[in-house]
Amino acid sequence: NQTFREALSRAVDRQGLATAAFAGPLTQPWYGGYPSASPYYDPSLVTQYDYDPEAARALLGELGFTDTDGDGIVNYTAGEDNELTV
Repeated sequence: NQTFREALSRAVDRQGLATAAFAGPLTQPWYGGYPSASPYYDPSLVTQYDYDPEAARALLGELGFTDTDGDGIVNYTAGEDNELTV
């Protein structure tokens, strides 16, 4: 589902992850596909969503995810928190 994929993309702080893993001025977030230095990189084929947890939460809300227990984490059903393991 495109909406779910966009929500997950907006929920990930790519710049924060890149900086934490490889601190330095030349570090940039990776959005998938080929890295920008590759001769195969085509920016018209890459959609970059900024880190925006509130937008991610709104998109998940459109799909039926709600915070059922008031802990700030959206749930798909009234039950356990949703977790993604990568």
